[in-house]
Amino acid sequence: VCSASEFNTAKSVLCEACSQNQVLKVRQLATFTPFCEASYDDEVGRYKDYLENRYSLCDICSCKVDHYLTTQDKKLTSAMKDEHLSLLDRLKNKCQQTVSD
Repeated sequence: VCSASEFNTAKSVLCEACSQNQVLKVRQLATFTPFCEASYDDEVGRYKDYLENRYSLCDICSCKVDHYLTTQDKKLTSAMKDEHLSLLDRLKNKCQQTVSD
């Protein structure tokens, strides 16, 4: 379990080692060439899984990423609910105006 202080100590979510590993992973995926074009999706999926295991995040970074994604999810969910409610109100008002006209 991560402590709250682990989330506020760095500007970046990832430590230097994990950040470098992510760069390596993206570069290797970008240069991926399948053995057979017809099985590209399957091959790249397996290669991605291999890279995820080889360059996995350390425990602290994994915890930070989980926390960051959870926080972002809550913010976006709230914003989407607010936008949805606002849209429903506008539609309701538009319908009431149409009925009264």
